[in-house]
Amino acid sequence: MSSRASETDSAPELEHLREQVRSELEEEHQERLRRFAERRKASDDRSRDRHEIRQRKQLEQIRYAERQRFYQEQGYKAFVDSNGRSEWLPPEEYEWRTRRHRKKHRRGHEHVPNQHNRRRELTIYLIAAVAAVLIGILLTR
Repeated sequence: MSSRASETDSAPELEHLREQVRSELEEEHQERLRRFAERRKASDDRSRDRHEIRQRKQLEQIRYAERQRFYQEQGYKAFVDSNGRSEWLPPEEYEWRTRRHRKKHRRGHEHVPNQHNRRRELTIYLIAAVAAVLIGILLTR
């Protein structure tokens, strides 16, 4: 008889344990669904980002190709400025810049000092000569 009594007493406990286990499993299930939703959203975001990057690269390639074709049609020429930057110039501006550059950097072009620089040099030489004379006088005494 005691075995029957223990069975009836443990039935509510077993039911309680089953409910507890079921509750834990339900929580686990909800957590798995939440983590899956997060992973899926992150994956979708990465896919969207890759797609946007591909679109931007494609657009940039199209812009570059169109720019090159336009410049060739218009007769533009590549020019590298004094800072090393490359740019495309219309023929008129290209000729103007290269003509200025050639004029500025002609071979055999001699630098002629202006009158102001000559006066400054003469003043320095005169001061040096006077100083030399004074030192000579002081040394002979």
